[in-house]
Amino acid sequence: MAGHSKWSNIQHRKGKQDKIRSKIFSKLSHAITIATKEGNSGDPEHNFKLRLAIDKANAANMTKDTINKAIKKAINNKENTELQSIIYEAYGQFGVAILIECITDNKNRTVGAIRGILNKYNGKLGTDGSVSYLFEKKAVFVFDKHQNYDRILELALDENADDIISNAEKQTIILASPDNFYNLHKIFSLVNIPTVEEEIKFLAKSQLELNTMQQEKIQKLLITLDDIDDVQNIYCNVLFDK
Repeated sequence: MAGHSKWSNIQHRKGKQDKIRSKIFSKLSHAITIATKEGNSGDPEHNFKLRLAIDKANAANMTKDTINKAIKKAINNKENTELQSIIYEAYGQFGVAILIECITDNKNRTVGAIRGILNKYNGKLGTDGSVSYLFEKKAVFVFDKHQNYDRILELALDENADDIISNAEKQTIILASPDNFYNLHKIFSLVNIPTVEEEIKFLAKSQLELNTMQQEKIQKLLITLDDIDDVQNIYCNVLFDK
């Protein structure tokens, strides 16, 4: 019986991992499909948003076949033309501002799921513009601490980057206008300086400092929101402890 119990636990964990993996792949597939649709191209060389989506899929070990299927759905499958990207603005407890990026084919389903979770955690949906002014969209490039800082700084300044900072892990981070993303990506690729991360995201203009208990409550809200199939990315203005 002990052996059977151990095997059951292993199977349960594997099933849970497979479910999580499937959910991640589903979100990545939707991102690829919407990027293909919005960029009017299934060629990542001519559709940079698609290129970013494919890079994320590759990082998650999605197969080439699965990626191609997601692209073909946007090009050939009429039912996928209803997929759309949308951003919901919300408040969490303690005055926390939240942006929720979604890709959905049913806005009523998506907003219903989001509203239900927000209500459960004492948050609420906001109106358009209610919290978005607290964020700014930036191109973000993160470099390993072993990369040549002076060379990165020189290239970033040449391409009119907005800011260059270091984090607690001593990584170099470049912030730039989203319109400048492609130029910076191309420059660093040409000189063979690899990035740890590069993407366009929303950053809070200022961050709220909460105590440990408050942070934990907000984290639970964010994790639960992220579990919604239609949710792609979540941003908030909390300064979380490391």
